[in-house]
Amino acid sequence: MNYLCKIELYGAGKSSKKKRIRKKRKAVKGCGCKAVDKFRSDHLVNPTPAEKKFGDLLKVFGFKYEAQKIIKTDDGYKIADFYLVKYRLVIEIDGGYHEGREVDDDKRTRAIEKRGKDVIRFSNEEVLNGDSLVILEQIILKVCPESMAYFNELRRGKV
Repeated sequence: MNYLCKIELYGAGKSSKKKRIRKKRKAVKGCGCKAVDKFRSDHLVNPTPAEKKFGDLLKVFGFKYEAQKIIKTDDGYKIADFYLVKYRLVIEIDGGYHEGREVDDDKRTRAIEKRGKDVIRFSNEEVLNGDSLVILEQIILKVCPESMAYFNELRRGKV
């Protein structure tokens, strides 16, 4: 599906009237693979309880993110649970499906890292039952390690 976006240009010379030009811009909906796009849209509409809670945590912490981000790798398309665009950080929430799939997860992580993105993984239990500050601490360590001293003072109540 294409969207039209208006760009206003101001004419130079004789004509001082605004000229409106319509430019076509492609909408980035998915990768084009029906199975991947369907999986992505299903998880956007019905996230797991851990993904829902983690998305809420990211909002509370003030991170801007994309949920169910499609990332093209050398061996196909991967769907990241969360992607912090500003930091090029992929965050994966691993549920029961990932048990016994460590080799596949490592391969997937390397494929994403090869595209210049960092990857952090949390288990469902860490998200649902864990301390939110511990999760925030791990994200901060990845995106801004030099701010950890301030975070530790904040945690101890000194700031």
